[in-house]
Amino acid sequence: MKRLLLLFSFLGMVFLGFSQERTVTGTVTDPSNNPIPGVGIIVKGSQLGVSTDINGQYKITLNEEGSTLIFRLVGFQTQEIAIGNQSVIDVKLAEDIEQLDEVVVTALGVSREKKSIGYATQQVDESALLVKDPTSVANSLQGKVAGVQIRSGSGGVGASSSVVIRGYTSLSGSNQPLYVVDGTPVSNYDQGAASGGYDFGNGAQDINPEDVESVSVLKGAAATALYGSRAKNGVIMITTKSGKSSKGLGIEINTGVTFDRVFIIPDLQNEYAGGDNMDYYSFQYDPSIHGPEWEKFNGAKTLNTGTDESWGPRMDGTPVLMWHSFVPESNTYNQLVPLLPQKDNYERLFDTGITKTNSIALSNSDEKSSYRLAFTNVSQDGVVPFSTLDRNTLSLKSKTEINKYFTAFASASYVKQETRRSGFGYSGSGTNIGSSFRVWSQRQIDPDILRKHTYSEALGQQVSWNMRNIADGRTYIRWSNNPYWALENIYATDQKDRIFGNAGLQFKLNEKFSVTATARTDYYSLQIQDQVGIEGTTTPSFGESKRISQENNFEILANYNDTFAEDWSVNVIAGGNIRTVAANSLGLSTTDGLVLDNYYHVRNTVNPEVGFFSSKYEEQINSIFTSASIGYKDFLFLDASHRIDWSSTLPPDDNSFGYSALSTSFVFSELLASQDVLSFGKLRAGIGQAGAGTGAYSLYNTYSTGAYGSANIFAVPNTLPNSELKNELATEYEIGLETQLFNGRIGLEATYFNKISENQILDVSVPSTSGYSTAIINAGEIQTDGVELVISATPLKIGDFQWDMIFNYAKVKSIVNELDGDLDTYRISSVGSGWVSAEAGGSYGDMYAYQGYVYDDAGNKVVDDNGLYERSGEPVNLGSAIPESNGGFINTFRYKGFSLGAQIDFSTGGLVYSFMDRWGTKAGQTARTVGINANGKNYRDPVEEGGGILSEGVRANGEVNTQYVSAPAYFNRMRYLPEEFIYDASYVKLREVKLSYNIPSKLLSNIGLNAATLSVVGRNLALLKSNTPGFDPEVNSTTTNAIGYESGQAPSTRSIGFNLNVRF
Repeated sequence: MKRLLLLFSFLGMVFLGFSQERTVTGTVTDPSNNPIPGVGIIVKGSQLGVSTDINGQYKITLNEEGSTLIFRLVGFQTQEIAIGNQSVIDVKLAEDIEQLDEVVVTALGVSREKKSIGYATQQVDESALLVKDPTSVANSLQGKVAGVQIRSGSGGVGASSSVVIRGYTSLSGSNQPLYVVDGTPVSNYDQGAASGGYDFGNGAQDINPEDVESVSVLKGAAATALYGSRAKNGVIMITTKSGKSSKGLGIEINTGVTFDRVFIIPDLQNEYAGGDNMDYYSFQYDPSIHGPEWEKFNGAKTLNTGTDESWGPRMDGTPVLMWHSFVPESNTYNQLVPLLPQKDNYERLFDTGITKTNSIALSNSDEKSSYRLAFTNVSQDGVVPFSTLDRNTLSLKSKTEINKYFTAFASASYVKQETRRSGFGYSGSGTNIGSSFRVWSQRQIDPDILRKHTYSEALGQQVSWNMRNIADGRTYIRWSNNPYWALENIYATDQKDRIFGNAGLQFKLNEKFSVTATARTDYYSLQIQDQVGIEGTTTPSFGESKRISQENNFEILANYNDTFAEDWSVNVIAGGNIRTVAANSLGLSTTDGLVLDNYYHVRNTVNPEVGFFSSKYEEQINSIFTSASIGYKDFLFLDASHRIDWSSTLPPDDNSFGYSALSTSFVFSELLASQDVLSFGKLRAGIGQAGAGTGAYSLYNTYSTGAYGSANIFAVPNTLPNSELKNELATEYEIGLETQLFNGRIGLEATYFNKISENQILDVSVPSTSGYSTAIINAGEIQTDGVELVISATPLKIGDFQWDMIFNYAKVKSIVNELDGDLDTYRISSVGSGWVSAEAGGSYGDMYAYQGYVYDDAGNKVVDDNGLYERSGEPVNLGSAIPESNGGFINTFRYKGFSLGAQIDFSTGGLVYSFMDRWGTKAGQTARTVGINANGKNYRDPVEEGGGILSEGVRANGEVNTQYVSAPAYFNRMRYLPEEFIYDASYVKLREVKLSYNIPSKLLSNIGLNAATLSVVGRNLALLKSNTPGFDPEVNSTTTNAIGYESGQAPSTRSIGFNLNVRF
């Protein structure tokens, strides 16, 4: 709290009063009288400026008479207009094929003309974020940037996201990029995974999408080298909104609501009920157990509720005693119930989620000062019942010119979030409903009855479909909790406080030279409580943990910018940075159950020796850096940069690493005669190095603490440290072409890149005689190359109608050139009977199954003497889990005040292993377990009556197999053949649609509004093409390198909603 008060006190000091002497308004149009949004309007000789809104309208407040306004936009001729006594100035801009300069944000937050840059970078402005994900900036970028793969962890509240730029390049380290907000590095910490347990999201989600003005993605090492040992995976540069000039106090209010539903449903069968065979059980009346009202049901049909599979009788309406027939509170108590399919029961398990976003921003600016103060609340009730998220963000960005030499500035965001989450992933105990209802369940279950009856006061117990045996009166739960009881009683809550931002002072000697000193911080406190309630199938428990982390950066930056001999320009940056990181974690949990029911506290433990963990982390990196940019006649540019990091995590006598970059840009269109076709043409090339840090405590032995009985123990780890450890290092070169045709109506950017990543930091197995099980080494080399393509066009522009489109595409491949000595395979991750490996000479991310089919020389599957497929008993390489290519296609149509935008994403190649489909098939739940065989009989009919399934293949002697086997036997064998459940992960999605209407200003002026926009939005609207049976191929199981697994994540959601933005 002290940090918060100190920082915001500093921010308050840079507020100044704002004079409001006069206001000029107007509309900017093109030669066809169409309004032009985004035109920059600057008061000449000052820093005061605004931009036009979507209707081409602007409003600017002035302090002096006789000023001149400059109107500027890429592709149009700049105009200067003297204001005089005018209060309304309408401007028509002429198109300019010679002026197509675009400004982008580069490393260290430096804004530069894009034509001068010798490497690929893509900037996405707020207007291009069609439908912002209110909880994740990263998700809002899906499909919008070439070479960037973004996958969401699950459909749960605040779920994590995985972002990979230009492919996977690290075997054991993170492949996630560095996030930088207004120059401040922001930790993207990962607290959990979506494939099991709880998904607590990752740190980048704390960046408020409502505060974002633009996002620049720095992809290659030539662009990121100035960030040194943190930049190997690329950098996402986020610029937040700043104060805009307005008459009086500028007020912007945004309110929106979206309704979320699960929309990709597993392919489950709806023909057969629960049981381990197709026979009914018979109710056995026992007067010592049952009341006299049950005597009439003696011999009545019941189901085998004690099993968690669906190989039972056909759901044909036969009256049976259901589990809820034995729950006194149920309206079906002591009644027979028709056995009927519940075709949508998986979907009905979930709620309609509601996400509400409300924000207000106050802003203003004049010639010397600007500020923006904003508050945003995001309130989310998830599709998973009982799951909630509430996030409040207070942000402030301000700047003031103290005198002609000094300018103070500050930017900060404070985030407070409270979340309740339910577990997902593979589980047979019913603690995670994603698996318990999809795999270990029964298909006749009505979720509405489960929701209504989770506990019976009359029986004094939790009630659910999985009673031990209702036929003989055993009504206690056997395997799986009632999913709604689990959601209500087995969950985690977390509370987060976070503040990140900067404050600094700039000394500007003149227009050529300046020095800027900045202090930056990123602090968060995350407290988690998780509990398992009583009356469940697992031991009740309670645990609590807290993590506090802070990163500070102290930076000084000198900048020199000049032109000489008329034709030459130079820009030089030199500076240094001190970065410190400190983190502490502590966790406690009960052991062997709770003493008192429903009292969740660590001291309420059966075993007084509570579980605990604690950790401490400290790191410091000192850096110096410099860069120089030289331009000649505005068509030839050369950039060079170098950074040296001294890291406390490296050996003291060899703890420095240098990272260099060199790039050039040749604007060849400047040398050509003016023409109507080629408006702009540029060739670029760059080479650079960037790294990835080692992390602390990898050099020497450290002690871990624990307890044995009442004694404290200390132990060295099982991993042998490495006192000569080095940073991972990536060297990358790229070449590219950028062109614009027909005065910017068509644009093309093409890039080829090649990256070598070496010094991989790996844990490898060592002989047990060493006293260790693994050792940390530097080894391995990964080569990643690919192409990126961005095409933009305005195919149609007639009168008030305009159609714009952007297409981006990337194809990336990663090859493992070498590992280390005798090490030829490194396992990256594994789930169940499948794993992903890197093999020397092979692809990064090859997917293996622990065994597969046996094939004869002709490629036929071999069937054993029992009519079942033989198993090879040897691992099988099935291909790569990494997508081959991905991209997006965005179309925007504008007509007067209306705007319609739509985005389609796609991904080709890559594999995904469905652990859930495998076990759901074994349990008789999936749609593939029902069907008609070649005899015209159902798979599940007795084999002797023509039913069963034929294993298509040959016997060992080469004869064609003709033996049918029972469906349970056939699909039980399938679970030992994981390759049967590995699918092509390609997809095509309708990602976003947004329809907006800008309400005419003449209708708003009477109620005091400057502008208002009403929008209908949709996100994840349709999976247009997929090869996966009822799950989202895009969903990522974790944010680590565990790629290619589908293992019980919350299903993806479709969101449809409304948004209203008003400005005063």
